[in-house]
Amino acid sequence: MEFSALEVKKAMDSSLLCSRTNQSCSYVLATIFSIRDAKINFVSSSCNLIANLIAVSVTRDQRLQSYVARNGPAWLSSQICQEAST
Repeated sequence: MEFSALEVKKAMDSSLLCSRTNQSCSYVLATIFSIRDAKINFVSSSCNLIANLIAVSVTRDQRLQSYVARNGPAWLSSQICQEAST
């Protein structure tokens, strides 16, 4: 799993920050690592462009059904093609 939120990176890098929200940090990390062979990595937001665009679209447009089930919106396909060519 990848994330690009600097706030999360800071919390994970600093035991002091994480201790302020220790219960939340522990719960999230335990949930992630309960998945077999799970890993979590920080990446720059430019590496997660498509994921960020999907997240914005889902929350903004209240898309409650899977993108995969509905073949995704037209812009998603063109964005993937554009990124693949770079």
